[in-house]
Amino acid sequence: MAYFAAFLGGCLYALGNIGFGYWPLAFICLVPLWWALDHARATRSSALPTGKVLALGAAFGVGIFATGYQWLLALSGDFVAGNTLVSYVLWSGCALWFATGFALYSFALVWSARRGIPFIFAASLPLLLLEWWQVNLFPTYLGSGLVHQTYLAQLASLGGPLLLSSLPLFVNVLLYRSIKAPAYQGDPVRPILLATGLVALGLSYGGLLWHKAETPEQSQSVRVGMIQSNLVKLDKPELSQRSHKIHLEMSRALLKTEAQQGKLPDLLIWPETAYVRALRRPLPLDAQFIREEITVPLLFGATSAWQKEGKRASANSLFLANRNGRIEHAYDKNLLVPFAETIPFEDTFAWMKSHQWLGDVARGLEETYLSAFEQLFPQHQSFSQGFSHGALSLGALRLSTPICFELVDPSHMLDMIRAHDSNLIVTIANDAWFGDSQEPWIHLALARQRAIEHGKWVVRATNSGISAIINPYGQITQQTGLHTRETLVGTVWTRERKTFYTLYGDWLGYLSLVLLLTLLLQQKAKQLTTTKNQQVRPSN
Repeated sequence: MAYFAAFLGGCLYALGNIGFGYWPLAFICLVPLWWALDHARATRSSALPTGKVLALGAAFGVGIFATGYQWLLALSGDFVAGNTLVSYVLWSGCALWFATGFALYSFALVWSARRGIPFIFAASLPLLLLEWWQVNLFPTYLGSGLVHQTYLAQLASLGGPLLLSSLPLFVNVLLYRSIKAPAYQGDPVRPILLATGLVALGLSYGGLLWHKAETPEQSQSVRVGMIQSNLVKLDKPELSQRSHKIHLEMSRALLKTEAQQGKLPDLLIWPETAYVRALRRPLPLDAQFIREEITVPLLFGATSAWQKEGKRASANSLFLANRNGRIEHAYDKNLLVPFAETIPFEDTFAWMKSHQWLGDVARGLEETYLSAFEQLFPQHQSFSQGFSHGALSLGALRLSTPICFELVDPSHMLDMIRAHDSNLIVTIANDAWFGDSQEPWIHLALARQRAIEHGKWVVRATNSGISAIINPYGQITQQTGLHTRETLVGTVWTRERKTFYTLYGDWLGYLSLVLLLTLLLQQKAKQLTTTKNQQVRPSN
């Protein structure tokens, strides 16, 4: 019964998150896990074994992954050569690692409670620290589903994903305290009133911010055009022949229509890997053979190539061709996707080969490993981290340009926004790998969350959908369909204002760590004082 409850809680967590969007479930999903831990402890005369504590937390994590990450199995197609077994093995490995995080959370909760930490802190602080420190292929936050609730989502501008998670987290705590109130003769009504007050406070803050969304922008307007070619059914040779041509044809049609209306775009955007052939570095480059008669600035995805220590190196890059047809700025993707853009353990083999006594062994192992890897992942492209990571500038525009997966990681985006002092976010992506799954919608929802966190307009250009324009409050003002061939034109505004989250980052993570350590030290001090008093005997 306890394991079923924990698994059910994980399912509710996933359903309340961005993959499904039933966000109210985020406010109750942790209650079944906590009940499972208490129920398992109540049925024993001794302390709950550590193994069972870990197992119940793992069951919760498995419930999340099994319900919310089925879309990852879409990679069982061309990416792994249709090898369903390999796909399920990788998926199961990710699930096991994901569940391990929640197993450790359950252990931390029980361990803290046993040392006298009040439940409200024992249940909440370790989870916030888990979200802050987690290392997963796709970072997961309890509060991400709130992006579907316009007012509550505005909390992200104050504290990013951690503050967004803290609201449903503390509501879960208060609801559970209400359920458990009769067991310790407490008041079951007061926690409900406090939970209601927290939600009302979040709604009020979001409502105040949301009204600003209707206020005209007092900044530079930028008219952008996007090309969504939907070239998802072509193999590499055919894609190489047709991609550039089709993007040019669609661009000409868009510009012709705009010219007839007397308002050409200030920036034209092609999605990730729109230009299939590699561009040789260093910069600057002449882009005339790419843009041909297009005279507006062109931002496009392509592969960079250069020589590194006598060998060919490459990067997944974004290039900016100015009005004069010169490419003077580029951004190279820094956050590479394991198995898709970088080969796991490459650095390990390089380290082994640098040691003479390991060199021969390493070379033999590497050759076997790479051969097997290429057979299992025929669509893999091995990229290096590029060497040009500065902001792309176009007049007064200072663009942060996360490429696909980079937008998913809030800490990476925070570093990018800060380093570039950006006033506009433009992201390009290729979600075609995932077919007609939840992933494109999840990716779009995360783009909305990044817009709120940093108070910037976000322009999202994809090759198969969903391309969109998102305002600083997470509202989608325009979007394309999924797996459609179309263009999108709209106006965005630069934003110089910095949100509290942009300025101070994950302050809630640091606060949670300090608070948990302080509580543990206080309890330790109390125990020492009690022990000392017990050892002192009054003299006669």
